[in-house]
Amino acid sequence: MDYLLLVLVLNIFISGFVAGRAWNPVPYDSLMLFHTLNGGILLLITPFTKVAHCVLFPLIRLGSEIAWRFTPQGGDEVVKTLHGPQGRKI
Repeated sequence: MDYLLLVLVLNIFISGFVAGRAWNPVPYDSLMLFHTLNGGILLLITPFTKVAHCVLFPLIRLGSEIAWRFTPQGGDEVVKTLHGPQGRKI
């Protein structure tokens, strides 16, 4: 799957690069259709590939970093604020 993704990204790059050149051997409309379809396919498969980690990893890391910065007994203070002094146990 990783090689397929690499080939797809290279297809997008090369077709976009060649489309903008004067020595383009393929008709412009056909090449741009190929370029656009490959871009659409990449956008469709991104959530199911390792590329999704580029977005998800920093978000997961951020949640972990925030959680480790909670003050001790902070949960008890939140319960008192939300439910009053009788509060519920966490």
